[in-house]
Amino acid sequence: MILNYIKIALRNLWRHRFFTIINILGLTLAVTVSLVIYLFVSKELNHDRGLAKKDNIYRLLRKASLNTEDYLVGITSGPFAAALTNDFPQEVEQTLRVYPDRALVRYEEQAFLEENFMLADSNFFDVFNYSFVAGNPIKALKLPNSIVLTEQSALKYFGEDDPMGKSLRVDDRFDFVVTGVVRPGPGRSHLTFDFLANIAPLRNFNWFSDWWSNALVTYVVLKDAADPLTLEEQFPAFMDKYFGDDFIRSKNRIDLLLQPLEDIYFYYDVRYDPVAHGNEATVLILAMIGCFIIIIACINFTNLATAKSMTRAREVGIRKTLGSSRERLILQFLAESYLITLFAVVLGFMTVELSLSAINKLFEIDLYLSWLDQELWLLAGGVVLILGFLTGAYPAFLMSAFSPTTALKGTSVSGRRKVSVRRIMVIIQFAIAIFLITSTFVIGDQLEYLNKRNLGFDKENVVLLALNNAEIREHLLTFKNELEQNSAILHTSGATGEPGGFHDTMAHEIEGLEENLRFRTVFADFDYVKSLGIEVVAGRDFSRDYGTDAENAVLLNETAVREIGWTPDEAIGKKIRNVFTDSIARTITGVVRDYHFASLKTEVEPLIISAMEPGNGALMVIRFTGNSTRETMAFIEQKWKAFSSYPMASRFLDSSLDRLYDNERLQARLFGAFSSVAVLVACLGIFGLASFVIVERSREMGIRKVLGATVVQITMLLTGGFIAPVLIANLLAIPLSWYFSHSWLSSFAYRTGISWAAFAFAACIAAMLAFLSVIFQSLKTTRTNPVDVLKEE
Repeated sequence: MILNYIKIALRNLWRHRFFTIINILGLTLAVTVSLVIYLFVSKELNHDRGLAKKDNIYRLLRKASLNTEDYLVGITSGPFAAALTNDFPQEVEQTLRVYPDRALVRYEEQAFLEENFMLADSNFFDVFNYSFVAGNPIKALKLPNSIVLTEQSALKYFGEDDPMGKSLRVDDRFDFVVTGVVRPGPGRSHLTFDFLANIAPLRNFNWFSDWWSNALVTYVVLKDAADPLTLEEQFPAFMDKYFGDDFIRSKNRIDLLLQPLEDIYFYYDVRYDPVAHGNEATVLILAMIGCFIIIIACINFTNLATAKSMTRAREVGIRKTLGSSRERLILQFLAESYLITLFAVVLGFMTVELSLSAINKLFEIDLYLSWLDQELWLLAGGVVLILGFLTGAYPAFLMSAFSPTTALKGTSVSGRRKVSVRRIMVIIQFAIAIFLITSTFVIGDQLEYLNKRNLGFDKENVVLLALNNAEIREHLLTFKNELEQNSAILHTSGATGEPGGFHDTMAHEIEGLEENLRFRTVFADFDYVKSLGIEVVAGRDFSRDYGTDAENAVLLNETAVREIGWTPDEAIGKKIRNVFTDSIARTITGVVRDYHFASLKTEVEPLIISAMEPGNGALMVIRFTGNSTRETMAFIEQKWKAFSSYPMASRFLDSSLDRLYDNERLQARLFGAFSSVAVLVACLGIFGLASFVIVERSREMGIRKVLGATVVQITMLLTGGFIAPVLIANLLAIPLSWYFSHSWLSSFAYRTGISWAAFAFAACIAAMLAFLSVIFQSLKTTRTNPVDVLKEE
């Protein structure tokens, strides 16, 4: 019986192969897109999966304030871990410190600057369980010189050789022995590393035992019976115990809180946060788009099936006359639906397999499709079952209900209600398509706005060098002087941070104020302002002509001056002292115009640029003419090699700033690509409705032609009926699009307005595509001989 259903279904699909191809194409596109979205969403939602103690693991965050604004800080200092274990033995089972870093790694003649180098306490693999390819997780980090590699890193340095027991030289200072190789876990993780070494070498540095020197990520593993909220209530007394005198001296305090492990990956609102994050908004948007496209495809299938119902009415009438029951007819039509769905799912999975590398490159993601994954096979089977039923149920029940008498007479079997249902389906399709098109334009406009907004400094033709090794720092002044001998290099400056990068937050004593204020702080030498092209609006810049500037001068931005209560001119000559770094007060020599030293998602904060001696800083800012970028970079690298054996780590400032909006660019690309798919499938849907209407009205059109109607009049009559669904779709989509766009833009402190041109453009695109989808069938009808459609009357 089942084989018979399949044979008949295949014959019917072949007989109506044009509509079969359209159905398979629409569903294949939907399955392809939805599968890619599923792979991405599944990987993101499974972050930090498989950890045995995940419910008991918390990250320690500092809670600070920038004057009246509270914020969270993702790093702490070394002493916190031992103090928490000692002071709270009833609640804390163990603590773990992790130090994300970059390092020069050497093995024999190979040397690479590794950006994903991490050091951790020896109990790391007790807290975060990884799958070991080689080595013992219990002993892997027990020795102070032990290091664990990922499979990829082991292959990079040792090829097919066994890495166990081999020695790696790190930063030309430390020797580590490979004691393990791990395999990346399933899903994402907020902690990613290529190398994981024992933290022991850091204990020799003074900053490691300094309570105020924050550079570590600290994890707290609570005992099963411990309540994190009760523990947090005891933190203020804990902080007073170790920081009380400092709080009094700085007239400011910090507190602690515990962040559950499951909240880390998607929580962005933490400053100085070195761990990896996903974007929950992107995940939700993608899941929504996937559902939209599946809905559009199902509507498209249903519309095409019901549009062909009249041509199959006689088939149903004959089958019922010969004794076929309604149940058997339903099974027959469902068999056709399931066959089409099966073909589409197979083609969709094959398309993803063939195109996944291109998709990964286009969207800068790293998805993979494993045919050994049982969940994937269950997903494929579930998609066939669910889609087959969703797409085939309505047409099956509709066509199986035809009356044999009515069907065999050729009388219309489709009432007004059924026409209305199909129109509603098309309205939903185009509402979704218009929503996606509009959202794509709004996201694109915001990205264009971010790209063109005046940041208050010149980001072009600026290169940043990481001063990441002792060799270059020992010869930094000579290196700097030799660079400036090149006429293509205009300015060089050492600094602790750059726009879009690290800016500390420190308390300051201010002349005339009783309370200390906290300002974002960057330390830089004389040419920092010139190198970035920042405008001085009052006073003067740092200058070598003033011998005390390096120890005595500071610059404030306009926001800092306003927050203190001065005008820019009033600020000049006033005294200000950094509570943590200065023994005496400095003099405010100038005020710079506000510039966006952070992302445009946040408003400009009060900033102090504190002068320092040339030759210091974590990076060098170099401004060049831009006339010969390649030659200039080659010259810089040549000079670098003369003073350091480390590989030079450089990046252009404009590219670095662009990376602040990677998630938004990803969203824009996703919306652009998937809205195109949604529109294409929606056009197939309206093509189906046009087919139905034209077949239903073919006799009417024949009579109109006999009575003298022109081709243009008939075409306009047929296409005019589709204006209303598109207009209604716009009325539904525009408010939803506006709400989504407003919500999305609200995450930016500086944003473009929502232009009505985007809605108008989306509406025009929808109307044009609807017209083009219908016009083909309409012109086909106008060329039909009236005799062919009226001969049965």
